[in-house]
Amino acid sequence: MLFWNPAISSYTLDDFQEKLGELEYNDLNWAVWEHENASCGDRFFMVRCGEGKTGICMSGYFASDPYKGEDWSGKGREVFYMDLDPDVMIHPDYRAILTTEELCRAIPDFDWTGGHSGRLLEAGLAEQLEALWKKFLDDNEEAFAVHAAKQDIDQTYYTSKNDDKQIIYLSLDEEGKIQGFNEPFEVKAEGYDDVESLVKQITEQIYQKTDKRPEIQIYYRYIEEDYQEQYGKAVRLFLESKKEGDTYDDVYYETEGQIVYLLSKASMSASKLNEMGFSEEIVEAVEAMKKKDDETFIQYVERAAQNQLARELIEDKVRLAVDISSLKSIDEAMVKTLNENLEALHYLESLEIVE
Repeated sequence: MLFWNPAISSYTLDDFQEKLGELEYNDLNWAVWEHENASCGDRFFMVRCGEGKTGICMSGYFASDPYKGEDWSGKGREVFYMDLDPDVMIHPDYRAILTTEELCRAIPDFDWTGGHSGRLLEAGLAEQLEALWKKFLDDNEEAFAVHAAKQDIDQTYYTSKNDDKQIIYLSLDEEGKIQGFNEPFEVKAEGYDDVESLVKQITEQIYQKTDKRPEIQIYYRYIEEDYQEQYGKAVRLFLESKKEGDTYDDVYYETEGQIVYLLSKASMSASKLNEMGFSEEIVEAVEAMKKKDDETFIQYVERAAQNQLARELIEDKVRLAVDISSLKSIDEAMVKTLNENLEALHYLESLEIVE
């Protein structure tokens, strides 16, 4: 809980008004008294105190761990600050706020009138406050204009070391190995050939840094929420089928394209992929990527290109094949392959012109 008394603070009501117009681009920080108990990702509420209308005028998440800075009051004290990412700001002089009186009635076991800013509200009372705040926001939704502002924040980004759940973020490196990290505890691991071993290693590092054993969740970076499960399965299949020396191209396809790319590296039947829960669109694209024994290369490209997801992957593959700038010489076999890929590229480009 942060406390703000505009009468004595270096942060004025005019400063607050200015920040309302740029909520998404805030560069706010605040002094935190109990900084030893706080970390990046913790939830904060700011209470205006002192004279005038008092109560909660801001909520959000800490966007940094505590760091030492110059004393805002000029008294030379040791002060620790934390960056703020607000999700709600309400000008206390112009809009309804959740008042100090309401807070005292609902949660009397906490001093809402002022004192040190940056005090920890224990978990049970915090749950009561969140419920109270949600009801207040729902009842006053129409007020969020001009003197009030609200934005949606991705809460998964703000995992805190105080949370009972911890996220391990995973991704593939260029060598086709899995790597991951946990941000609050600043632990990471890389160079693994299977997800489970990597997650176990990071989990053990987290456990060594805390007395509690939080629930672990895994999340693939840059992958949309709706595709997390399918992408995770595709990564595991890719790692299981990867041969020595295989690499992973750092491709920037849409998420479905990335899943198809990974599955195309694994030899899995359509029926098996269906059983594993992959969407019909992805399964069809993976099947389109498979070259038949009786097909010439151009026949393969013409057939596969009828599937939009497969076409994007094949075109990238073909363009890479015709880029010979890094080669010192070309033998007869390479000329044949180059000509096949050039023919395929011209065909694919003709499709784009027609479209």
